[in-house]
Amino acid sequence: MEKKSKKPTEKRTRKRVSRPKSQGLGDTIEKVTEATGIKKVVEKVSDALGVDCGCEKRKQWLNERFRYRDVECMTAQQADNWPESLAKKKRLTHADMDFIARYHADIFKHKLQKPCTCSPSEWKRMINDIEELYQAYKADHATT
Repeated sequence: MEKKSKKPTEKRTRKRVSRPKSQGLGDTIEKVTEATGIKKVVEKVSDALGVDCGCEKRKQWLNERFRYRDVECMTAQQADNWPESLAKKKRLTHADMDFIARYHADIFKHKLQKPCTCSPSEWKRMINDIEELYQAYKADHATT
């Protein structure tokens, strides 16, 4: 009787694909649609019809509107540089808007984005984001 030689068995493991951390809801939805195969189907249908599916534009829009925060608190330097009066201003100058956009990008670690001057709600949201962190910083560092 001939003895069968055992081949060494290789343990197979799935390789984890390293993906960048989601910046917002758009990135998360893209990951889900890729994992479920929906994205490939949409791409094939779009290619067949010769029409852009709008996925990238929608992803960017969702990331801007529903951004994940990558920061929990302000640094002392950031708190010192925040002019409290800016949050109470009725009208923002172009210099104010430039400062707010740069400051928000610095604190929340995102690409510099300057909303349109005709979009006061976006500017208010950015100011509120900063002000919320500023007030939390003040509360944490208040001397009693």
